[in-house]
Amino acid sequence: DATMVNTSTFKDIPAGYELVWEGDLQINDGWVWVEVRPVEETETQSVTVTYWDTVNNKQVGETFTIEVAADATNLNTSTLTNIPEGYELVWTGDLAIENGAVRVEIRPVTAPPVEKTFTVTFDSNGGSKVASQTVKEGEKVAKPANPTLSGYTFEGWFVDKALKTAYDFNTPVMSDITLYASWDRRSSGGGGGGGSSSTKKYIITVTCGEGGEITPDGGSDNEVEVRKGNDQTFRISANNGYRISDVLVDGKSVGNVDKYTFKDVDEDHEIEAIFTRRAADPSDSGTDRYLNTKDHVQYMTGYPDGSFGPGQNMTRAEAAQMFYALLLDQNVPHTVSFSDVPADAWYAEAVNTLASLGMINGYPDGTFRPDAPITRAEFCVIALAFAYEPEDFDCNFRDVSTSDWFYDYVAQATSYGWISGADRSFRPNEC
Repeated sequence: DATMVNTSTFKDIPAGYELVWEGDLQINDGWVWVEVRPVEETETQSVTVTYWDTVNNKQVGETFTIEVAADATNLNTSTLTNIPEGYELVWTGDLAIENGAVRVEIRPVTAPPVEKTFTVTFDSNGGSKVASQTVKEGEKVAKPANPTLSGYTFEGWFVDKALKTAYDFNTPVMSDITLYASWDRRSSGGGGGGGSSSTKKYIITVTCGEGGEITPDGGSDNEVEVRKGNDQTFRISANNGYRISDVLVDGKSVGNVDKYTFKDVDEDHEIEAIFTRRAADPSDSGTDRYLNTKDHVQYMTGYPDGSFGPGQNMTRAEAAQMFYALLLDQNVPHTVSFSDVPADAWYAEAVNTLASLGMINGYPDGTFRPDAPITRAEFCVIALAFAYEPEDFDCNFRDVSTSDWFYDYVAQATSYGWISGADRSFRPNEC
């Protein structure tokens, strides 16, 4: 008695076709007319995707392909489901498809720093007990009250059991340490063999010029007392904007060293540190051989819509154009080019000229990435390329390591007073 048949019961729809209508169809004289139509094929294109670690400047994982619409010009990061473990996207949203490929920039996920602590133990060598202290990494241990020992005078804390090197309580703690008490037997006050057994001590007079410091500094008397036969080490450091010019020991130069040790002391000595101000003027560092540092020229402009974009990140191309505008001689043969810098681009002349001078560099894959925001480290390296001096400079930023490719440049810029970090961080990879 059925008068209708539902399309859900059809199991043999011809390949390459789809139903025009779905649902109940009328049965006429035992027949059902089922309308079908060819399935339209959607054209697609294959896009090659590469994950690139922008912090360590290397590819992560294997290149793979993904299918997108044939007319697609962008790939949205929401379609990426295989981001390497331990990484996060630098940019999210649409990424431009160029020559059938997309490079997805990623960076390692930074774990929160783990606060380290160390234990400083005090060995009283027979004296009254002194409690150990737990100290955070890089902080100084609090000097405890002097222990006591009947018949002896406490002389101080030493880093070795032989009691040869006194401990400097201004030293940042970077590991577990044990300090040892030194004692001097008091004089009996009698004659003959009952006299004092005190160890002979000598004085090292410390003089520190303006622009730095010597540790230990001898306190208000500028004198450091050393027991006969012991060693005494002094550390010399320059303030920002200064450098160690010379160190004099007993009136004789030992060079611009940052550490000096008196060995097996058996007489009084003197040590003096001399500091000089570093060059902070471009002319003093040789910058004016390349850049016009005398005339006021227009080296920065705004955008065609009349805005300047002060809150926007400066791109690598814009940075190159800025330094190029200051060159004394812009007529430089081009010996370097980049695959992503078209010859007719507004920044091409600036980028290729500075690259040919060795002032800027691209990436191992032959690109320059002109539209990428320039990082603080990259900008610092370009600026110092015009004023670099092959000397050793100290850098106290906690996020800049001596193994970093930009370390020498950041250290020199810090010494010049060009850059600073209120919280002792430079944030080299930020824009």
